[in-house]
Amino acid sequence: MQLMTSNKASTSETMTSLELRQLINDSRAENQEPEIRLNKLNEKIADELEGQHYPKSVVKNPNGTESEIYHLTRDQCTLVGMRESKAVRRSVLAKLKSMGAATPEQTPAVKDPQLAAMVMMLTQLDSVKQEQEAQRLELADLRAKVTATPDEYYTVAGYASLRGISLDTKRANLLGRKAAKVSREHGVDIGKAHSSIYGEVNTYHVDVLCEIFE
Repeated sequence: MQLMTSNKASTSETMTSLELRQLINDSRAENQEPEIRLNKLNEKIADELEGQHYPKSVVKNPNGTESEIYHLTRDQCTLVGMRESKAVRRSVLAKLKSMGAATPEQTPAVKDPQLAAMVMMLTQLDSVKQEQEAQRLELADLRAKVTATPDEYYTVAGYASLRGISLDTKRANLLGRKAAKVSREHGVDIGKAHSSIYGEVNTYHVDVLCEIFE
């Protein structure tokens, strides 16, 4: 899996949804999770990146059918990767981070010393921004979790914080009731955690929360 560099609609900072799918499926395979189909991934992308711009193109499949693919920035890929389970998410983000490291082949050759210095400075600045984003996402994940809750369980407010979604009390309560209903319907355990503000609160599996927030 490599970042695209040859497509006119892409740069070394972008990758297609087809490439992202392969990266995600590699991470899913490592964690014994089922693969995701391209059309399902595209649905997730359209939902997660609603309102954002990303170029689209069509490719012809070996069986003669056509598939739509999206060209995403690394930040957009990171947002989509956050929709995965904890283990897969960590693997995907690590892969994206390692792919973002600048190499001599990715850095354009510039003869003008001043321009070359500016290119180098921008490359270093981009690297710092990537590291800060990775730290921000990791911190958000830590803040979203409630102390002593099992892995993959979050409060409604904690999951919203992780996804960068603003919630008022009314909507949080509504989503909490919906999460409890979905959990019971699918036989998924509802966890408990202590909040210094609200006392004992419910926690829900990340798959349930992902469903009710969509």
